[in-house]
Amino acid sequence: MTERVLRFEQALASGAAVKFVRPADVAGLNRIQELLSNPADGLRKIHQSVTEALRRLYAQRNVVMHAGSLASVTRRATLRSVPSLAGAGMDRLVLAASFGGVTPLKLAARAEAELRLLPSSAPNRPLCQLLM
Repeated sequence: MTERVLRFEQALASGAAVKFVRPADVAGLNRIQELLSNPADGLRKIHQSVTEALRRLYAQRNVVMHAGSLASVTRRATLRSVPSLAGAGMDRLVLAASFGGVTPLKLAARAEAELRLLPSSAPNRPLCQLLM
């Protein structure tokens, strides 16, 4: 699977024409193309968005646990967006541990280091291989 992702990323970077029909696929393609055009900025935005989403989830947890209330205005929106992000993150943790023997703490440290090094390493490495 990694080879297919790498080939797809290389094709997009070289300007190959890719056409999708479903609106969700078109939106995803636009996000990937934007990310490839400016990887450092794009990955920082993703990092910020995921961090904010997980903070919203934790705040909702606090409302339920400490105030005993399910009547939060933002609960529904939080529960619509965060579970898929959290699930994808857990998938990456399990994959790294299962196939690479990488602990969650090491993977987080690696991700942080890659984000800091990205402006200098972006031209040399495909994005799909940043955590490999």
